[in-house]
Amino acid sequence: MRAFKQSIILGLVLLFSAGSLAVDGEDSAPESKTESKSRLVNVSILFDYVGFKEKINLYEVPPERILDVGDSKTLPMAKEFPFSKKLPLISKLRRGEVLPFAMVVENNTDDPMYFYSTPHTMKPEENALGYQLFCLCIHKIFMIPPKSRWYRVGSISLQNTFMGEVIAVNHSIIGLTADEIARKKLGKLIVR
Repeated sequence: MRAFKQSIILGLVLLFSAGSLAVDGEDSAPESKTESKSRLVNVSILFDYVGFKEKINLYEVPPERILDVGDSKTLPMAKEFPFSKKLPLISKLRRGEVLPFAMVVENNTDDPMYFYSTPHTMKPEENALGYQLFCLCIHKIFMIPPKSRWYRVGSISLQNTFMGEVIAVNHSIIGLTADEIARKKLGKLIVR
């Protein structure tokens, strides 16, 4: 059942990404270069860090990989990693398009790393209609074992009705130590 669900989700993502569906009553006639450019939106996915030394990098999710939005996993550094193409933190996205991505953190240390994300903010607020983001802010603590890579699959989509030309989404990434987690009795919030 999960493989079937993943195949349907991937198919929908590819279908919308290719722009082959008419949405909201639009016809699917090819756009001129001017119309196409006017549909491009500058999308920024940004992170601020508080007490967390590593950086989150964004990677392209290859179309041949069947991954669900929200999947999180850690892999030892020596194991093959499913993502290779880094994405810029600022991209251009067309209205009606879905951009799946992987948020990746490498832990090259000998100690586990812990972090969580605050709920995201977006600017300008008046452009909030017509976008959807699946991200990190799930009210859980993520743990990255030593000498491992961690990833979480997310996506951002813009409906055809998205009103702006730019959107910047920001998360604050808060680092924690094992002592803080034990002292504050937060162990049940850790995603392993």
